[in-house]
Amino acid sequence: VIYSENGKKTNTKDLLKEIKKHYKKYVDEEIITKAIKTFEKQAKVDYFINKNPEKFLKEQFDLWMYQYLYSQESNFDHNRFQELQVLKKVAFKIIEFIAQFENELKKIWEKPRLVFNSNYVITLDKIIAKDKTLLENIIEQLKEQQNKFKNHLENLSKVKKQYKKLRERLENYTPQNQIAEWFLLDIIDENFDVNQIISNGLYEAKLNPKYQFLPIDTKYLKDINNKIEEIFDIETELDGRLIKSENWQALNTILPKLKEKVQTIYIDPPFNLGTNADFLYEVNYKDSTWITMLGNRISLARELLNQKGAMFVRCDYNGNMYVRLIMNKIFGKDNFRNEIVISRSGIQKEAKNKLLVATESLFLYSKTKTWSPRNLYEHRETEWMAFVHYPEERESNGTRIVFGYKLKAPKGRHWGISQELINEWLKHRWIRFKCKNCGYEHYEGNWNKCPECKSSDFVPEIKNPPKKMDSNWTDIPSYSQDPQFTTRNSEILLKRVIESSSNKGDLILDFFLGSGTTTAVAHKLKRKWIGIETGDHFYTIVLPRMKKVLFYDKSGISKEKDVKEIYNPKNAGGFFKYYELEQYEDILQTIEYQDKDTKEFYEKLKPILKDEFSFSTADPFIFDTKLSKAIEIQNNQLNINLQNLYPGKKIDIKESLYLQNLEPKKENILKLLII
Repeated sequence: VIYSENGKKTNTKDLLKEIKKHYKKYVDEEIITKAIKTFEKQAKVDYFINKNPEKFLKEQFDLWMYQYLYSQESNFDHNRFQELQVLKKVAFKIIEFIAQFENELKKIWEKPRLVFNSNYVITLDKIIAKDKTLLENIIEQLKEQQNKFKNHLENLSKVKKQYKKLRERLENYTPQNQIAEWFLLDIIDENFDVNQIISNGLYEAKLNPKYQFLPIDTKYLKDINNKIEEIFDIETELDGRLIKSENWQALNTILPKLKEKVQTIYIDPPFNLGTNADFLYEVNYKDSTWITMLGNRISLARELLNQKGAMFVRCDYNGNMYVRLIMNKIFGKDNFRNEIVISRSGIQKEAKNKLLVATESLFLYSKTKTWSPRNLYEHRETEWMAFVHYPEERESNGTRIVFGYKLKAPKGRHWGISQELINEWLKHRWIRFKCKNCGYEHYEGNWNKCPECKSSDFVPEIKNPPKKMDSNWTDIPSYSQDPQFTTRNSEILLKRVIESSSNKGDLILDFFLGSGTTTAVAHKLKRKWIGIETGDHFYTIVLPRMKKVLFYDKSGISKEKDVKEIYNPKNAGGFFKYYELEQYEDILQTIEYQDKDTKEFYEKLKPILKDEFSFSTADPFIFDTKLSKAIEIQNNQLNINLQNLYPGKKIDIKESLYLQNLEPKKENILKLLII
């Protein structure tokens, strides 16, 4: 996708106009147009790094030679055969040379990534519970920002008036401080006063309930990140992580730390449509590219699942046959659980020469055969009715224990509901005893007599029970009706996915995060979460959405009765970390081809690092990630300055090592750098 200077999508014609506007005297229109078209074409080519290039290329040469020999009907003699043997030797030498280059690219692709530009988002209630001095520091900095906010309030108000959607505001205006961001996110209004956040002085401080869940983004404050890491146990107290990265590289990077730690994975990958259906993703894939892309990522994802974990993959008719085969290969046919049918959309365009497509699929696979879903029921309002019983007496079904009371079936009848089901429905308050005398309704605890009127006369009643969840989920919408994000998954769909496969505190992962629905729902349901997204909307849609969820988001599943009990205006808040990962392209930009100097540099490193590393020092060329600029060796001692490797980028070495399960040592830092 080509973007113009303001970050919006553009076409070749508009981009050419923009280039002319800035560089008119240098522009050759024909050359520029040709260059743009070449760039667009390259973006749609099936490109991959072969896992074993030498073997692949030699097999291809042997295949060519076999076909060549087989096609020769005459004029083939011993001399020609010897010439072909020489040709093969030369070809194999060239292949071995090329393979070295491809192997180096493979090592770069598979190398663990550094963490860039990391920050925390944390609500004030979390901070005051840990360290009131830190809260005072934050409030003092907010007071300084308030003056700047008031000076720019008129301009900020114009931005809000012009752009109703949060995404549009943040695409067209970058807030300069925390208060300005809150204002653009509709968390505060123009009358906000920092002095109203706390009362009673610092050491007896109480947070104003209106502001207790204000989400603090540490990027807007000085010297806060390190203090948060000092007073919080990040590993246990963090609710989640948002990672901006190409997802294979992210999955590969988090694997050492999170292998077999994830309970539920949900993904809604871009479908192989042939047209751009949404502004967020490229969907014009060839089948081979789409299958390879998805399969490689699902293979890594499976390793992240724990033994009781499960994965949901959403797809439509363009990809369902491929998804099923990919999942069968990676998870095994025996671990297929369900193809869940979900509704496609509330509004559809007219179809030609076919029926309207009304449904899509969720393929559900478990890590092992022992997995089973949590019991869920479709919500519906029902009337109370008398206990069901059937004709004929049966000793096994003659009595039931309800509220500790032995309930006998009428003479000549037997109960039509099992004791196991009664025990389960009692938990949901779908069974009650109703006093015939005064109407008292008994829902829990043992029944002796009516606590109101002491009568022993009651009627056992049961709700016409809700339908137990099956594989037909068309009773709920699967997309949110959002014109700004047409493929935005509905929160109610993700609620059902998460509740059917996890418990509170379990870890949920989505590595095609899109608009952030999975992480938003996981947080509301009190799960831990990780979201991975590569698009620039990470900063204009996903991150702002999660900040609003922390403050309290009243939309989506927040309206559901059971969710209100655990997520509400008095019980919101949270704590998460977000950052970017070093990308393949970043590393390529740091690479230089070296020879003698690099060999000497690695030779100096070897005695320090002993035998822990194998270096890419094969002739005829050597890759060097400018390590000599980042590393100094003096008196057999290492000094490392990563900022020399990536000037201008804030490198979070603690998080980089944490994801690799490595202790913070110099030797371990090198493991992140050396190819």
